Amino acid sequence: DARRWVAASARQLAPARDATVRARTLASVLDRYDDVLAADAVTGLQAGFAKDASNEMPAHARGDAVATLEALGELLADAGLQRLSRRSMLRGAKLAYRRARRRWRAARKDDDAADWHALRSAAQVHLNQLKALRDITADEFRARRRRLNSLVKLLGDAHDLAVLRVALESDCGSDAIGLLAALLMPALKAQELACYQSAGELAVQLFDKRPRDFCERLDQAWVNACSSDEAGNESSDGPDALTSVAGDGR
Repeated sequence: DARRWVAASARQLAPARDATVRARTLASVLDRYDDVLAADAVTGLQAGFAKDASNEMPAHARGDAVATLEALGELLADAGLQRLSRRSMLRGAKLAYRRARRRWRAARKDDDAADWHALRSAAQVHLNQLKALRDITADEFRARRRRLNSLVKLLGDAHDLAVLRVALESDCGSDAIGLLAALLMPALKAQELACYQSAGELAVQLFDKRPRDFCERLDQAWVNACSSDEAGNESSDGPDALTSVAGDGR
C-alpha cells in the first residue's frame, strides 16, 4: 500500500518537480558558458524556463498530493516500524540489494534511460536500508554508503539534464533562443553521458558481487556487532547481561 501511495504522489508532483529541475539545471549549464553566450539570448532562454513550479500543478492535483502524503504518514505511523526485529531489517536489506543488482544488470544490458532511472530508485532504497542498519552492523558499510550516495547523485544529475534537453528540443521559442538551445544540446548530451559513464563505473563496484556474497557479509557484520554488544554488556554488567541479550533474540 505504501509503495502504491508513494507512486501516486510522485505522479501528482512530477510536473512541478520537472519545472523546478528545468530552471535549476539550465541556470547551472548557462553559468559554465556565460562568457561566450549572447546576453539577450541567455536572458530569453532563462525567462522561458524560469517558471513558477506551483503553476505547473493544478490546485486539485496539489490537494490530492497533500492528501495522499498525509494518508501515507498515517499508514506508516500505524505500521509498527519501531517494532521490526533486526532479522526483519536484515531481510529487507538483502532484498534491496537483489533488486538494485537486477536494475543494474538491466541498465548495463539495454543502456536505456528508463533502466538507469529505475536503478537510481533501487539504489536509493538500498542506501536507506544500510543507513537504517548502521547501528547494528558496526558501521562496516560506511564506504558503500558513500558510493551509493554518489551513484544516486550522478543518476539524478543525468536525469535532470535529460529533462532539460527534451524541453529545449520541444520549446525553443524565438530564432535566437532556438539557436542557443541548439548550441547547448551537444554540451547537455556530453554531460549526461559523462554522468552515466561514471555511474556505470560505480555500479560495477557496488553490484558486481553475487547476492549471496553480499548477504554473507551483511550477516557477518550483524554477528560481529552482536558479539561486540555482548562483550560490552558482560564487562559492564556482569554475566546477567548475556541472559538479557539472549532474551532479546539477538
